Amino acid sequence: MESLNSLHNLVNLDMGNISIKVVPEYMFKHNRYLVMLNASENQIDVLSSKSFFNLSLLVSLDLSGNNLVKLYPYTFQYLATLQTVDLSSMFIKDIEQNAFHNLANLVSLDLEDNLLTKLPKRIFIDFVSLKVLNLRNNALK
Repeated sequence: MESLNSLHNLVNLDMGNISIKVVPEYMFKHNRYLVMLNASENQIDVLSSKSFFNLSLLVSLDLSGNNLVKLYPYTFQYLATLQTVDLSSMFIKDIEQNAFHNLANLVSLDLEDNLLTKLPKRIFIDFVSLKVLNLRNNALK
């Protein structure tokens, strides 16, 4: 996806259902004005802590319908302005502590239809603005 490098003023990007398997580290380093990113219905199975590097203005992220199984620490650390995240309809079994670090502005988090059985004790500690949390259709105990 090197063709994105020249789109310095891009604000909205819809990459839904285009068979992406990987979000490389620094993929969006030239797209710092991006506000909305839709990468839903792809085949993404892992995210790095640097997958979203330089997206400091991103407000909405949709990753629903991908193949993620685990969220690693600091996955979203560069997304301090993020307000909505859709991680529904995947295979997430495990969310590690600090996966959602630095998301104080998050208003809505959708984790519906995953394979979660437990959540780390302090997973939502940074969520001072959270108003909507969807955990429906998981096997939480």
